[in-house]
Amino acid sequence: MKNTNKFRILFYPLSLLFRMATSFRNFLFDINVFKSKSFNTPIISVGNITVGGTGKTPHTEYLINSLKDEFYIACLSRGYKRSTKGYILSDENSTAEKIGDEPAQIRSKFTNIELAVDEKRVRGIEKLTHQFPQLDCIVLDDAYQHRWVKPGISILLVDYNRMITKDKILPYGNLRESWKNKDRANMIIISKCPDNIPPIERRLISKELEIMPYQKLFFTKMSYGELQPIKINNSRIEDREFWKKGDYEIVLVTGIANNKSIVEYVSRYARKLHVFDYGDHHNFTKAEISEISNKFNTIDNPKKIIITTEKDETRLLNLISDEEVKKSTYSLPIEVEFLFEEKKDFNKKIKDYIKKNNVNARFN
Repeated sequence: MKNTNKFRILFYPLSLLFRMATSFRNFLFDINVFKSKSFNTPIISVGNITVGGTGKTPHTEYLINSLKDEFYIACLSRGYKRSTKGYILSDENSTAEKIGDEPAQIRSKFTNIELAVDEKRVRGIEKLTHQFPQLDCIVLDDAYQHRWVKPGISILLVDYNRMITKDKILPYGNLRESWKNKDRANMIIISKCPDNIPPIERRLISKELEIMPYQKLFFTKMSYGELQPIKINNSRIEDREFWKKGDYEIVLVTGIANNKSIVEYVSRYARKLHVFDYGDHHNFTKAEISEISNKFNTIDNPKKIIITTEKDETRLLNLISDEEVKKSTYSLPIEVEFLFEEKKDFNKKIKDYIKKNNVNARFN
């Protein structure tokens, strides 16, 4: 770690230049030289200012899940690392290659919403509202830096384990812009929290982040759901916790920003754990799939499975050819839980905003 820090300090001058550039850009938006566009349709933005996983997709999914039964909603993402360009409205045949892994994950879980990708968010919103004029709300995924759109509610995620107040600007640190720009957020969620945070620590975090009177601070943790067969595995699981009995040898495949949490979780139950760790949004090759399959096939223990994340599942589906590997591969869902009984308050604030600002007659 010390050697890494010594190496990264060489980038400090570049960080100063990057900070100047992002600050100047934000200044141009603040004085309306660059103009943020507002829309009649309620817009909720979810994002962060930290490179790497803060839990954007699970929180976006939480929003969608809490709203979908009451409102007609759409989700718009840029579709990071997709092979396509421009506006694409997803359907049941949309692949991770076409729309990006995170949108594909959301699409597979929520079939009754509209989901689109567009690197130009203004254009994406315009097309969505033109195609679906009865939309009650649009959720923007990973859009905190995208200031061309002015959301009605902006939600900023901060990783409990990587507080933005202690970080530096890229490339010396992991921040896309100064942490002081957290002031644009209406809500700040401290994600990936431990189960128990004493009240005094909550107050200290609030003070450290310099929470403004108009901002609301929430705390969430990540929990893991029940093991699911991947989409090309048609088997049903009668005992979804069979692997937790401690006698299974597990191959864990991850292509996420930080796999520490899932490694720790799965290792609690694995008789033996084999980890294949790739970079975030990694595009798997046939050679890598072959390596994973070979490792699985050489395990002598008949009780063996492959576990991956929901996001990685969307990129693995079309590459696995070994039938035994298909039947033995499962995804482990990540779910968001609010701490301190804040779920009700959070949901109410979101729903009240949609109803108050919706042009649809049924809310007036």
